[in-house]
Amino acid sequence: ASFYDLNLNVNHTINPRNNLYLTAYASSDQFRLNSDTLYKYSNRNINVKWKHNFSNKLYGTITAGFDQYKYEVSSEKNPVNAFQLAFDISQASVRADFNYAPGNKHNFNFGFNSIYYKLHPGSYTPQSDQSLVTRDVLPAEQAVESALYIGDQYELTSNLSVNAGLRYSFFNYLSPHDVYNYTPGLPKSLNTLRDTTAYTGTKIINTYHGPEIRLAARYSLSDNASIKASYNTLRQYIHMLSNTTIISPTDVWKLSDPHIKPQLGSQFSLGYYHNFKSNTIETSVELYYKRMK
Repeated sequence: ASFYDLNLNVNHTINPRNNLYLTAYASSDQFRLNSDTLYKYSNRNINVKWKHNFSNKLYGTITAGFDQYKYEVSSEKNPVNAFQLAFDISQASVRADFNYAPGNKHNFNFGFNSIYYKLHPGSYTPQSDQSLVTRDVLPAEQAVESALYIGDQYELTSNLSVNAGLRYSFFNYLSPHDVYNYTPGLPKSLNTLRDTTAYTGTKIINTYHGPEIRLAARYSLSDNASIKASYNTLRQYIHMLSNTTIISPTDVWKLSDPHIKPQLGSQFSLGYYHNFKSNTIETSVELYYKRMK
């Protein structure tokens, strides 16, 4: 077994209104079981953020980043069956976030973000020239997820504050990719496969979009106690598939496509919070109800 982790953090103050932040991370792990199968996985991440103070009431940050995760499983013990199984996912992102506080009662936040996904869902290839393993490589997938949002934290009274927001997200599944067409109303299988539509170039194959709601309220019962309630909805366009029968890092991710819709979730929570001994001890009890589709 072997591993390494590298971290980099650089913060630079250009002037009182502008700051730059750079963070980077790299890791690699590998191990063998019984001196046969070799498991390898790694992460790469770099993130650059610029913060600008427009005034004492308005500031904003612009962030750009790149992330990648990949793994490989290989075996060379038997040259005839030597193989390599691989998967990787990468994403490039950009986002802009702004905060505007015109007075003591309102605190607005708004912005947008966009993420480009690129997946290589899996490859099974011969590890050497002697191997008789049949090469099998799944086609790559790519998509763009974007969103606009706005929110406001409003102090209604000295005891009651409300936080409300709306986020609207878009997801575009992109070509090149082949899309299988099945007989409507029947389970999707090889027996119900009718034909295939080949999309070339870079085009939008499929689009999903919808709103996400954020609602929260806090009521102060005293200086040490409060009640909080919240409700939010969420749309998720990327799905993790796990193999729980073996101990190995072989989870894969799948994007929503014309046949796999986004996951939808909604959650309501209610909690009581109380501090003791001059806020040195914090306690809370919270209940939540969640629905997923």
